[in-house]
Formats: sequence, C-alpha cells, structure tokens
Amino acid sequence: MAKGLNYYSFRERYRINRIIRPVRDKHGNIEYARIRANPAALAESVGVLEAAVQAKPDDWVCWYTLGDLYEQLGEFAKSVIAAEKCYELRPTDPRSAYALATNLRRLTHAKYVGDHRYIEARRGVESELGAEGYASPFNPDASQGALHELGMTLDQAVERCLVLFGKVLALGVRGEDKNHVEETLGVLYTEFPQLEDRVSSTRPASELVARGTALAARGLLDDAIQQFAEAVQLNPNLAEAHFDLGGALLQKGRHSECIPRFREALRLGLEEFEAEAHYSLGVALRFEGQADHAVVEFKKAVGFRPSFYEAHYGLAEAYNQQGLLDRSIDEYQISLRLRPNLPEPRLGLGTALRRKGLLDEAIECYQHGLQVSPDYAPLHQCLAVALHQARRLDEAIAEFRQTLRLAPEYEHFAGIHLSFALALHEKGLLDEAIGEYKKGLRIEPGAADVHPFLTKALQGRRLAHEEIW
Repeated sequence: MAKGLNYYSFRERYRINRIIRPVRDKHGNIEYARIRANPAALAESVGVLEAAVQAKPDDWVCWYTLGDLYEQLGEFAKSVIAAEKCYELRPTDPRSAYALATNLRRLTHAKYVGDHRYIEARRGVESELGAEGYASPFNPDASQGALHELGMTLDQAVERCLVLFGKVLALGVRGEDKNHVEETLGVLYTEFPQLEDRVSSTRPASELVARGTALAARGLLDDAIQQFAEAVQLNPNLAEAHFDLGGALLQKGRHSECIPRFREALRLGLEEFEAEAHYSLGVALRFEGQADHAVVEFKKAVGFRPSFYEAHYGLAEAYNQQGLLDRSIDEYQISLRLRPNLPEPRLGLGTALRRKGLLDEAIECYQHGLQVSPDYAPLHQCLAVALHQARRLDEAIAEFRQTLRLAPEYEHFAGIHLSFALALHEKGLLDEAIGEYKKGLRIEPGAADVHPFLTKALQGRRLAHEEIW
C-alpha cells in the first residue's frame, strides 16, 4: 500500500496547516509537526480544531488530527471518541481503523494500574527513546479513567482493539506498517491470553467483512455481498456482518432480502451503527410499501441521533407516502434546517405543499430550491406542474422546456410529454401540443385519458382525420 498509517496526503496536510495557521503564527510560524512538542500551541490547536469539527462535523482530517492531539494531552477518552468518528466517516481507510485501534490500545494500559515496578521500567524505556513530545507518557491511571468515562471494561477495549488491528491487516497495509501491526497484535495476545479464543473465533469473519467493505467502496457490490454472506455463515453472531450485508443488498435494490439482515443486526446489538441500521431498515420497508413500519424505524433512528438528516428525510417521505402531509411537511422542514443546500428536501416539501393545495407556497419553495441548485431537473419539472396548476402557463411552459433541456433522459418518460402537451394545448400552441401528445402516447399507448385531448387539438387544427401515428 502506498500510504503509510500515519500519512497525510498533500491535500490533507495543506488543509490542517491552513486551519491552525493562527496558532502557528502566534508561536513563531511553527509547522504542524512541531506543534505537538509545544504545550501552549498544542492546547490552542485543540480549540481551533474543536471549532472546525463543530462547523463541519464530517471533516475527516480534522477529526483525525484532533484525536491525535487529544492523545498528546492525555485526554484518552476524547481521543477515542474522535477516532470513532474517523472510523465512522471512513471505515475502509486503514488509517481510520489504525487510529481507533491505537487509541484503544492506550486504554489497555489500565492493566498495569498499581504495578509500580512495571510503570517505572516502562517510563524509563520511553525516556531513553526520547519521544520528543510525540506521545503522552505511559499512564495506566489515566487509561483506567478513560475506560470508566467511556463505560467500557478492559476486556471490551482489548477485544475491539484486536479486531480493529485485524481489519487494518485485511485492508492491505504493507511493509513496516504491516510488521508493526502484527507485532502489536502479538504483544496484545501475550498480555491478554484469556481473549485469544474469543477473538480468534470472530477474527476470520471480521476480515471477510473488511474485504467486503473495501469491495463495496469500489462499487463491486456482488463481490462484496459474497464476502459479507460468507462472514455471516462463518459467524452468525457477528452483527457487523449482517448490517453490511443488508447495506449491500439495499444498494442493489434487493429490499426484501436486506430487511431480515438489518433486523438480525439490531437483535444482536450494534455498538456503533444502531441509528444507521434503523434508518436502513426504514428505507427498505418503505420501498416494500410498508410505510407504517418504516416510520417506526426512522423514529428510532432519530431517537438515537436527533441531527440524523437522512432519517428525518426518510420520515418525511414515509409520511408523504401515507398521505400524512402535515407531518411530512414538518419533517421536510427539519431536513432543510439540517441540510439547507440539498435540493431533495426542498423538492419533497414543495410537493407536499402542492398536494395540500398550497400552490403559491409550493411554487416559492421550488424557486428557492432552484436558487441553490439551478440545474436540478426534478425541481424544474415540479415547478412546471405547480405553475400549470396555478394557470401561469407561460412560466410553466418555460419550466417544461428547461426540464427537458437539463435532463435529456426525460425524453423517454411519457408523463412529462403529456403534462407539457396539456400546458401547450391550453396556451393555444396546438402544433407543438400535438407533437408532445404523440411523443407521450408512443411511449405509453395505454394512456387512454389523453386521446380526447389529442383529438380536440387535432380538430382545432382542422386535422381531425389525420392519423395519430
């Protein structure tokens, strides 16, 4: 593998150096690599990065760096939480798995609380090696405090650490990085021999899951499904395998098959992705026409994570599917507050308003969406329909034209041609209306309710005897 486990790409390094530039300049324009050796700059950098992740909670490189700096400050629980976020954002990046495994490894030092001879010997070795501020001192008491703060037992931390280091290997690290991870695993199995049987029973399945995750990230879903299915067969009690198998099946549109996988993952217990599992189950149920059950799952997802945009949006769509328009509108509005620059919640909100008969509000909603996403064809199409219903024919016709210009694939959809034809017909543009009627009927000959309109248009042009085709 080209990238090492402590590697920053040029783009990532540039971004971090830009974020901490005020701190660097205040302390003599020192490089990021030296900030960790400067206590004052280190503390100030943490504050800057905390503000950065609050503003952009999906910024992986900021979380990655913040976890590193927390660890330097001896704030081990915070470093684990930051590393968990990295792993959530990039589960197939070996650096994410390694960062989380390394931070959990720090917690395993709690084993040596009270062993003063070992602590003194360990610190003596660290002093001789000269860490130069790149690692916090060996501190079993702080590790034990972090375990308590995170609500973890020592065995739980060790077991997860072993599984994550195994995943790092499965993701294909090479050379010195591979040797280092294998050496660390060997030390852990020596320090905690009581866990070897328990972890070895899950390790092969976990490695299959890791390979499946990497394949899915490359778009090779069929191959990923095979890996996940083998992991489930090998270890039916591995919740992560059921969850990832369900996710791959969902992406393939195999909704009925993924539902039992998500249910089983939830039954077994997902420490990290319970909200995501409820959300994914809700999506599958909604596609299967079970909107009432989908609502239950989306609500559970929101309960775990109130700012979960996708779950709020899914809940809005499910309410819309049920015809519960007021509830749907409320959830679309929450979705918009969470992701104001996405066109989909604006589209859904406008459609719900239009279904309630609030045409002016729907039109305004669509128009606001187009200010942010001017080339989003579905917004133009829905705006055209709303303008047509409001009898604003010139504007509706312009929006139909813009829709077809932006999305040539819509030429194969009968609905847009027939809607466009009706607007043209009512405007008196009969030649063009006849052409659109014919396009729509060629695609969907069974649209019998359209034939009277076409006949009337033909008669209006004195073409009553003209063949339709």
